[in-house]
Amino acid sequence: MHEQICAFPSHTLYGSKLVSHESVASHLLQDLPNAQATSEDDDLLQTPVVFIDTAGCEYFERLDGDGDEGSRCNENEATIVSRWVDKLVWFHPPLRISAQTTDLTFRSNPVS
Repeated sequence: MHEQICAFPSHTLYGSKLVSHESVASHLLQDLPNAQATSEDDDLLQTPVVFIDTAGCEYFERLDGDGDEGSRCNENEATIVSRWVDKLVWFHPPLRISAQTTDLTFRSNPVS
């Protein structure tokens, strides 16, 4: 795992004891064989992690369940993530991305 991705869980969950292996600590998508990007697209492939602030965008969560218990989903945020993944896959066609996010799971298999 890239060291910048590792930093947050290491600090918050493991007392800063989780360390990226040197063989992958600085790997980026641009380092993959067959990665295709123009200079204007370099940011997508040179960034190990992206945080998208949706505060104030009026993307409302939906709660399926009773009270505060249950599954939360936000279809608008799922759309943003889906578009981002589509861009990444376009740059590297053989790339297979596996994401474990509630939003993507909800998008592909909505709870009724």
